[in-house]
Amino acid sequence: MFYSKDEFSSSLARTLLIYRIASEKEKFNKEFVDIEKHFIKKYKCSIEDYIFSLFAIYGLFFYKMPKPFKITEDWFQRSAFDLTILDDSAKEILQPLIFTFEEAKRELSDSYQDPWDYRFFSRKPIFKLNDDIIFPVSLTLLENAFNEGLYWKIRDCFPQEDNSFQSFFGRPFELYVQRLVKESCEKSSVPYEVIDEFSYAKSSKRSPDVMIKLGKKLIAIESKAQRVNYKKSIVGGNLESIEKDRIKMTVAPMKQLYKRVKELISGATGKIDLSNVEEVYLIVVNQGEFPVLRPLEQKTMDDWKKLDGIDAKVNNYYMSIDEFEMFTSALERKKLYFVS
Repeated sequence: MFYSKDEFSSSLARTLLIYRIASEKEKFNKEFVDIEKHFIKKYKCSIEDYIFSLFAIYGLFFYKMPKPFKITEDWFQRSAFDLTILDDSAKEILQPLIFTFEEAKRELSDSYQDPWDYRFFSRKPIFKLNDDIIFPVSLTLLENAFNEGLYWKIRDCFPQEDNSFQSFFGRPFELYVQRLVKESCEKSSVPYEVIDEFSYAKSSKRSPDVMIKLGKKLIAIESKAQRVNYKKSIVGGNLESIEKDRIKMTVAPMKQLYKRVKELISGATGKIDLSNVEEVYLIVVNQGEFPVLRPLEQKTMDDWKKLDGIDAKVNNYYMSIDEFEMFTSALERKKLYFVS
């Protein structure tokens, strides 16, 4: 829908904000997981210390580049750490992200022929040439260490069979999406009505994460902290795994969203009145991005066509979080064309 490349500055700001939201225990119920405590126990530093230390190295090499993504001779002249204000503790924080030639040779002996398997460089995006000189394999992989890489570093703080982190992490992401919508609508001169998530049907059901109403038009948003299965779908190309990813990221949440909006428009609760709604925009937002491939997209469209029962015109959309941030930015401006 929108420009698909992740903007690093937005991604970094998002990462910091989501993990700060995740640390605010009072915002959550029994599902709360103290991510910071587990991170410090395993890595001996806070999440923010990790991010700031990594950013110092990233900034150094970013500004040493005369042209984007071009390695230059001066990368090899001096120790990168000597060119920053990082102390010895920061060097320890970044050490797990650094690899040597011998380590790469050993680790990649079986997977080097697979062009899609960059897991090693994703875990360790910084190459150590000798005792003093380090530099990133690529800035893209270094950027990945701030978001996807950090996510999996946190996941490694928990036993393999413990899914409490993944189960909890969806809530801070939902709160981030809600905050984006609220702040954007507040900045807009358009009189959008923001409807927060609420429970109904004797608290057995919950409304969409956030809704926006303007006149006879309604935008309903459901967010999920879902990702494509990297090992099976991306590296392995397993068709069954790809189909499971498609369902969990684009179909199942849309079914959930459609059902809830259908109930609310039909008057399932007296908390809100949506009886005058004539057009609905259903938006599913994922933290990860599902690839836009025509055959898969068509299957999703076909699945969406099976949804039925809302007595209004319905428009379905799937967005990555990057696209959704652009969408909320547009909300801050003049009235959007589809809610005019």
